Amino acid sequence: MPVQDHQQAAVDGHQAAGELRRLLTDLGADPELVQRVSGWADLGEHGYVYVPPLPVEVVEHLTRLLPEGAVW
Repeated sequence: MPVQDHQQAAVDGHQAAGELRRLLTDLGADPELVQRVSGWADLGEHGYVYVPPLPVEVVEHLTRLLPEGAVW
């Protein structure tokens, strides 16, 4: 895999992690939990977001934000 693809995957992972941190902050999540959300990439072309265990209340609120029947 070209280095450029790996770098883009890492950037994508970090950007997605930042967006999730902002969303969790807006929902009132504990700042210590928000700090543990991080982006990274594997050695391939995939970016990832590490999410620590979330409180039930935060997950319930997130799921209520999704349109009914949403498919990913």
